[in-house]
Amino acid sequence: MQLRVLVLVQGYPSPNDRYNLAYVHTRLLGYLQRGLQVTVLNFSARQRYVYEGISVITENDWLNGNRDYDVVIAHAPNLRNHLRFLQKQGHHFQRWIFFFHGHEVLNKQNYYPAPYDFESGHHSLWKMADRAYDFFKLRVLRPVLEKWLKQGHLELVFVSSWMREAFFDNVKAAPELVLPHAHIIPNAIHPQFLAHQWSPTTPFNADCITIRPLDNPKYAIDQVCELAQSNPDLRFHIFGRGAYFQHHLLPRNIVWFNRFLKPEEMIHLLPRYRCAVMPTRLDAQGVMMCELASYGIPLITSDLPICREMLSHFERVYYMKSPESLSLAPVIENLLGQSPPKTQPFAFDSLIDQEYQHIVQKTE
Repeated sequence: MQLRVLVLVQGYPSPNDRYNLAYVHTRLLGYLQRGLQVTVLNFSARQRYVYEGISVITENDWLNGNRDYDVVIAHAPNLRNHLRFLQKQGHHFQRWIFFFHGHEVLNKQNYYPAPYDFESGHHSLWKMADRAYDFFKLRVLRPVLEKWLKQGHLELVFVSSWMREAFFDNVKAAPELVLPHAHIIPNAIHPQFLAHQWSPTTPFNADCITIRPLDNPKYAIDQVCELAQSNPDLRFHIFGRGAYFQHHLLPRNIVWFNRFLKPEEMIHLLPRYRCAVMPTRLDAQGVMMCELASYGIPLITSDLPICREMLSHFERVYYMKSPESLSLAPVIENLLGQSPPKTQPFAFDSLIDQEYQHIVQKTE
């Protein structure tokens, strides 16, 4: 019998917004290929729709429709919707699986960097409310999750070991309850980055490429600018949208392209650069970083535990401690001499197979 899976999300891609939790949609297409029957309950949806073969319903559709499902999966579960829903409707499912991606189990003020100066004035009231919510969230999560674990309802999936340890640091759940039901499965990367391998094509457009949203300080576009200023003989291209350069001078050796790049565009563009510069101040995995390393382009990223965890299989990676003092030219030359990827830990099929096994076990 075909297993029926209900997936709970706060948002989901639609024809008008292709990128809203797109990493969930990619997973579900893999589930369909493996014979699961998948429906998405999007708490933000106003009406039901179908997106690339996936049925997306509202909460009212669920309440007034067929509730015959075997497994419920919650991505980035929040109190307001996911946990509230399961408190009332959880008895309809044999198994529950929670995927933790980051902010939903963190006291964010202890992890997230402060906003850039040009945005800080707009965030004071929001920050106070957000801190109050985080305090309440973490107080509620521990007893609720421990109760469900004791009842045998729940399995937990973390995208990295770092994410699992951050969960324990913040939620304070009992390890003896969590660990037998905890699994580490990173997000799969876009298949385009495995179907091709980086091979440099001259003449180069520039030495370094950065692909980042500009205004979120965790993506550290300010560090890219510092690195460019420390290496005036190298040329940098930045792709990304935001207001950062309306408030900060663009270094003379940087060209900024005010747009995003799709994966298929990146595959054709990356060979025209000698390396990718992708710093970060915080990540639970850093999917694009993993994509570029898997593709094989030399990669400069931050010297953080999560970066070393995710990229330990790759040789063409340099972990940057300080952009202000880094002489980049010899680093690039050294990386160019390293071997291309020998293994692919973020391959879509193998990771989706792992998730599939966790869904079907104890259910059929």
